[in-house]
Amino acid sequence: GYDWDQRLVDLVAEKFIRLHMVDPREDPTTLGKLWRECEDAKRTLSTRSKAIVPCEYRGFAERIEVTRAEFEDATLDLLDRTRFTMSQALKAAGLDWSRLDRILLTGGSTRMPMVRNMVRQISGKDPDTSIAADEAVAHGAALRAGQILAAREGKRSLFRIRNVNSHSLGVVGVDRLTGRKRNGILIPRNTPIPATARRTFRTRHANQRSILVEIVEGENPSPEECTLIGRCTIRKLPRDLPARSPVDVLFHYEPNGRLTVKVSVPHTQAQVETRFTRENGLPKEHLDGWRRYISGAEPTDYA
Repeated sequence: GYDWDQRLVDLVAEKFIRLHMVDPREDPTTLGKLWRECEDAKRTLSTRSKAIVPCEYRGFAERIEVTRAEFEDATLDLLDRTRFTMSQALKAAGLDWSRLDRILLTGGSTRMPMVRNMVRQISGKDPDTSIAADEAVAHGAALRAGQILAAREGKRSLFRIRNVNSHSLGVVGVDRLTGRKRNGILIPRNTPIPATARRTFRTRHANQRSILVEIVEGENPSPEECTLIGRCTIRKLPRDLPARSPVDVLFHYEPNGRLTVKVSVPHTQAQVETRFTRENGLPKEHLDGWRRYISGAEPTDYA
């Protein structure tokens, strides 16, 4: 939704510039007001063919008209990007549209006719609007909470959720041909978890006395574009270890976000095991605050 809002703000601002040769986006206060007006206009364009956006800056005041056709033309690339993302998600899951029973719309921006028409066109199905788009994620969270409670109470859940890792997990290695660092992926993204993977790397020098293993998260081949999860080191390697000796790296990734990394050098006693916990959720103090809020003990400022 943010990207669509930005395009509408730019569309209105460009019209204002053509009329008065000044840019209302230059002033933060004016920009903030324009942004709010454009958010309202976006909602209007979901049900009407045109909307009026008030804009006032440097003594000039206008009521800028924006048509739905103009808005759709200005955001065509965003729609294409959304279409591509949907196709990639299906491909990663090993599915096609014919295997989907329902297509639920999530998020307020799915109310835009252009989005619904695109979903209908690409899938050949009418989107299911039986659940409010603003509440769909909350419904899913409630179902997930029910599943967790059922498991704790020894009851059978009515459905099954398959957890997958959202980003690839790998080790920083060095490309022999280029000498550049590379992201050696062990567990690709969208792999069902728990997952275990093993990969063999090689030492670079003869008589190497230690090995630094850097664990990263991300799909980019360049480690600099990935997120560093942590490091572990094997020390006191045998003095006569030849160059290009094998180094086995094993990952075990659990649904709770815990990643166990085992590194060993075959035919030696050199090995290390380290555990990392991926912090994908809220900080502990926020979670504790929400628990107290839900129990009625106190209000919360967390959003």
